[in-house]
Amino acid sequence: PISKVDRWTMKNGLEVIVVARKELPVVSFGIAIKAGGYDEDKATTLGVSDFVAAMLRRGTDAGAGRKKRSADDISRAIDFVGGALDGQAGLESSSVSCSVLSKDTGLCVDLLADVLQRPSFPEKEMPEVREQMLAGLASRYDSPSDLAQAHFDNLLYGEKNPAGWVLTPEDVQKITRDALVTFWKTYYRPNNAVLAIAGDVDAARLRGELEKAFGKWQKADVPSRPPFKMAALKATRVLIVDKPDLTQSTILLGHRGLKHADPLWFPATLMNYVLGGSDFSSRLMTEVRSKRGLTYGISSSYGASLYDGAFQVSASTKNESVWEALVATVNQIRKMKNEG
Repeated sequence: PISKVDRWTMKNGLEVIVVARKELPVVSFGIAIKAGGYDEDKATTLGVSDFVAAMLRRGTDAGAGRKKRSADDISRAIDFVGGALDGQAGLESSSVSCSVLSKDTGLCVDLLADVLQRPSFPEKEMPEVREQMLAGLASRYDSPSDLAQAHFDNLLYGEKNPAGWVLTPEDVQKITRDALVTFWKTYYRPNNAVLAIAGDVDAARLRGELEKAFGKWQKADVPSRPPFKMAALKATRVLIVDKPDLTQSTILLGHRGLKHADPLWFPATLMNYVLGGSDFSSRLMTEVRSKRGLTYGISSSYGASLYDGAFQVSASTKNESVWEALVATVNQIRKMKNEG
């Protein structure tokens, strides 16, 4: 049966969705804030949304009858109950999630309210987060797929669209604590967020707990985003990234896709399921891998974003068979377009 959904908006603008599911004694919280890469400045704050999300559980300030919490305090609290607490950021939004056994629901409410409303962004915790971000960037050069994706996005979206910006070590190094605090104060507002809870909960009782924990979170005006556009491509562009130490290559090709809100998005998704979105049953997998043995894996996808996303096809193959795999792939796309 479809679960009952309780939905309301607090006075401060925080939208809350509760889906009670009693099958298992667990509960998951997820809060999404409309704050991410689209809200960064390429010259001064590139990477700040990731940094903020990673720092949320690194410490909180005291306030409203609450004690100050260190990073270790937060880790011990969630680890003691075998739960999980995590924060991450993307282009469109940042999110914080918390999952526990239903008997520990109150802990998730408490921790989420604390890290979202009172993060302290301690200077002593910043070097570790910075090193983790730098390590992630360094690993990009050892991953053909990550490297190809960075170049593909940059060529497709261009330098005037955040989706085309490539984060560098220099960007990460110049992020300051002041930049973290400013980003958090500007975008982490209840009227810019949605809180969703699913699991073994009593919705009526939980509503009171949430109103108490998040009701004093202060709303504020949030800057609007500009209408980002994709770069105009007038011809097919080809980029070859030479990595002589690798025995296989990654092929990534595509073009402008659709906004998630486009009426054609669902028909296009269904079409793509046949073309390359359904693993081993797709046309690309059948033709390029199963019949020809040219790839270890191939897939196609449409992005689901607020702005025009990308249609892209990705495949890995031996260096010697790159051209043959590329031709076989393009032929399948042409066949789908011309013959349906």
